[in-house]
Amino acid sequence: MPTFTPVMTTDGVNIWALADDGIYFINSRTGEKTLYYDVPTNSGLSATIKSLAIINTNLYIIIGQNTNDVDPGLYKVSKLPLPGLSVGSPLLDCIEYVTMSETPVQMTASLDGTTLYYVTEGGGLYAYNGFTLNQNIGSTSAGTTSSLAASGGTLFIQPGFGFNSALLTRNFASNNPTLIDTGIVIEGKNITYGMSGNLYTIFVNDTQPHGLIVYDASYNISIISLTEGEAACAVASNGGDVFVIDNAGNVYSIESMISPTTATLLVPPQLTNDSTAENIASALESYRPADIINAAVSANLPTGPLLLAFAQHAATNGTSIFSSYVGTSLAGATATVSAASAAALYSSLDISGDAATKDIFISVPNAGVITLGSTTINTSLAIDDTVNATYTFAGYPNHTLSIASGVQTFTSPSGSKVLSKGSTFTLTNASGSFTYSVLSLDLTFGQGVLAAPPVCFLGDAPVKTPSGYRRMDSLKVGDRVSTPTGTAVIQNIHCQNYAAGPSANPYVIPKGRFGATQELLISPRHKVAVNGRMVEARDLGLQQRDVGQLTYYNLGLKGANMIVAGVTVESLASLTRIIISRAEFNRIVAAQHGGRITPEIAAACRFLQDGTVSVPALR
Repeated sequence: MPTFTPVMTTDGVNIWALADDGIYFINSRTGEKTLYYDVPTNSGLSATIKSLAIINTNLYIIIGQNTNDVDPGLYKVSKLPLPGLSVGSPLLDCIEYVTMSETPVQMTASLDGTTLYYVTEGGGLYAYNGFTLNQNIGSTSAGTTSSLAASGGTLFIQPGFGFNSALLTRNFASNNPTLIDTGIVIEGKNITYGMSGNLYTIFVNDTQPHGLIVYDASYNISIISLTEGEAACAVASNGGDVFVIDNAGNVYSIESMISPTTATLLVPPQLTNDSTAENIASALESYRPADIINAAVSANLPTGPLLLAFAQHAATNGTSIFSSYVGTSLAGATATVSAASAAALYSSLDISGDAATKDIFISVPNAGVITLGSTTINTSLAIDDTVNATYTFAGYPNHTLSIASGVQTFTSPSGSKVLSKGSTFTLTNASGSFTYSVLSLDLTFGQGVLAAPPVCFLGDAPVKTPSGYRRMDSLKVGDRVSTPTGTAVIQNIHCQNYAAGPSANPYVIPKGRFGATQELLISPRHKVAVNGRMVEARDLGLQQRDVGQLTYYNLGLKGANMIVAGVTVESLASLTRIIISRAEFNRIVAAQHGGRITPEIAAACRFLQDGTVSVPALR
């Protein structure tokens, strides 16, 4: 078993930690560990690695004096896989020296993941954004430095072991650090910033060695107990949740905004060979789909309950989760589920009558190839219609199903047609022709036509503009807003009411996380810039909040990202149009607008001569 060290960081979602045998990637939901960069335990190199930090998706390490002929200093770690490299490759094969005027000894990353702050041997304090080196921003005035942490506007400096005062704080607008006498002595392990002014660190005194403590905004101290009884070893934060590793390698999470003194042990999904679809669906409420798949494979779980649970979860929550199968051993999986077992699924999809008495064949494409079930049962295609793709049908040459901006188009030698609920499509091969009816586009377990998820903000969300922040609901088409690279003109504005529920209730970005200047409510599928990549809010470990009936807004900027409450987020994708039947149009109007075709609806929709309706679809 590896022995972990105090050196630890996060990439905004998951954890990276140093052990005696290398650097580990740790799943922030399950605590599962993967050795990513190998360091031979007999080399002694791990003991000389002083710090880990991630900016702009790149991992950096500081290596101190060593006997491995490695120059002390800052190194950029290459991303895997590279040619000839794989997970578990030797660390020394994956590092690139970063030339600096003074040797750094400790560092931390800014909350938005764009800047490294580091301290040199001489006590100098510098900033590095991955491009510009040696930006001198003052001095620590602390002698040796054991650890750093950054909040939105303050750098917290933890002096070395034995320093009389345990903390220094330095506002970025001032060159003079402030001493905070906390009354205890820090051993020299790492410190991290939670939320609401909370700071977490590991301390030592005569009665409790290696204890985990939290400072509140007034620097009062609370001690946090770890349930497994082991001593705390390392602590790091993604700006919201705080993660702790103990000496036995157990991993804990702390919801710093909700329960700042409670550490919860992380464990993988508890699935067995006889787990039911209900067991799996319950686990899906707490774990990522990929975590469920890994646990199912490990438990030799039959395919049927797994696919049914994913289908039920997708239909109930309006989410597309089958894309998690891509690249796994379950690509190409199929299962036939009885009508009785699928009753809840049919109910969620509003399927009744004779169709609801049939068994269902759930099919996961393999390398873009779809396998269909018999025409005597229903076939569910486990695809994600939020991802543009083209699928072929096994056994039916020249027949395809394409997804573009959420619109599903079937193409055969006879021509193409956009699919909608109630439409049919026919496949033909040497054995004959087979016609399938589309009972629900949600049977693809994407959003389909009827359940497009909100990708938006509430009306009071502050949008950055050249003249300052303005409420989103006060903006209009033609106004100019700020972007990460300049400005952009609003091309269109989306505003729509949504019922409260898991697929619509907003997630909460706390003040300070991802650069947020205030608490920000964001819809589940909206993407946030995290360390140079765009990640959906629902995948960031945030808390969801039920605020009742929702009125969501979003801005169309021709693909440019925008800045809301200091957070870089995606703007509205271009509106596309889809064709639905007049009956389906009437059902939507009845459900969402009380049966009244408002002037806004009439202006947005086009009533075609064949009785269908062209409606805008938000993606």
